[in-house]
Amino acid sequence: MMGINLLNDPLYRAVAYLERSKNARMTDKTRLGDLLIEFGGSYTPGNTEKLRVAGVSVSCTGGTGNLLSAWKRKAEDKLNAATEKAGA
Repeated sequence: MMGINLLNDPLYRAVAYLERSKNARMTDKTRLGDLLIEFGGSYTPGNTEKLRVAGVSVSCTGGTGNLLSAWKRKAEDKLNAATEKAGA
């Protein structure tokens, strides 16, 4: 059985960044910008904002903070599925 090395996984690192930065004195736009600089991806502003980082895509009409939260939840679901599959 081969385990997953999460420390090298960009998805894991991006989720960890959002978790660490959520209590920092940063605006959501700053967190979004830092996330894109560090991990690449794309962001489309507008009435429906769209974000794609590390293979996870979301769209949201509730603002940048909600967009980041939605991306983090979806990324965590993807990580959980991958670790469960590796453990099976």
